[in-house]
Amino acid sequence: MPRTNKNYKEKDVQAALLAIKNGQMTKKAASKNYKIPRSTLQFRLSSKFIKTRPGPATVLTDEEEATIVEWLKVSQEKGFPKRKEDVIYAVREFLRQSNREHPFGSEAIPGKGWFRSFLKRYTTLTFRAVDPVSSASANVAVTDIFGWFDSIQDYLIKNHFFSILEDPSRVFNGDETNFLLCPKSKSVLAAKGSRNIYEVDRGQAKLNLTVMFSFNAMGSMCPPMIIYPYKRLKDDIRKTIPDTWGCGISENGWMTKQTFYEYISKVFYPFLTQEKIKLPTILFVDGHSTHLTL
Repeated sequence: MPRTNKNYKEKDVQAALLAIKNGQMTKKAASKNYKIPRSTLQFRLSSKFIKTRPGPATVLTDEEEATIVEWLKVSQEKGFPKRKEDVIYAVREFLRQSNREHPFGSEAIPGKGWFRSFLKRYTTLTFRAVDPVSSASANVAVTDIFGWFDSIQDYLIKNHFFSILEDPSRVFNGDETNFLLCPKSKSVLAAKGSRNIYEVDRGQAKLNLTVMFSFNAMGSMCPPMIIYPYKRLKDDIRKTIPDTWGCGISENGWMTKQTFYEYISKVFYPFLTQEKIKLPTILFVDGHSTHLTL
């Protein structure tokens, strides 16, 4: 067994283990960087290690919580910091999909007590006031654009992904286009002096179709995904959609977190596999909340 005397903290161990599992560091490099004995890391990665802690068992494992912490830090670095609600939602979705037992009731929503304990376990996290950029976005300068490219470059170099930019087939840009089912009416011909000119809408107000498109730097197009404003997709519509295209539904036809995940897993990734595009790839999208789930 490893010696109990140690000069490192549990959070450092978790960070080192995560770096090793993600392929960012070797065991030797992680041991040197985090000042943790290599034998300790080897033991913690082995099947012999069973984590115990005082008090009641936590709902998530140390590795799962460390993944959430890493997600929070990476999101902050990219300019999309998360809030308490984002963490709660991520845990709830994980519990629902994994069918794991939990004390959070039928809705699987962690309470204030769980969140307080979570922050106590990871003291590197804290609440901070954010600097809004909405006003600055209306007056973007050339230096701001160069600054964005510099931050992306620093992130790719730090995580050993910069070589991806050397292959244009691995660099993608994606965005949604909305098609209103009830567009604003154009001018019509009417008798002079008429006070009110009405036209019956042919679609429901505020409903639209959303189509997700992605292209790589070589000009190749990934099959699109169409999102319909239905609770259940009609068979006659499904039959008209090509097999390689994605098809989703939402209450109003807008992109949701679930439909974006389906696009990545059922359209984008199969396209990369079929075209034999080397992984990992980069997909640039905007900072909408539907793109930023754990």
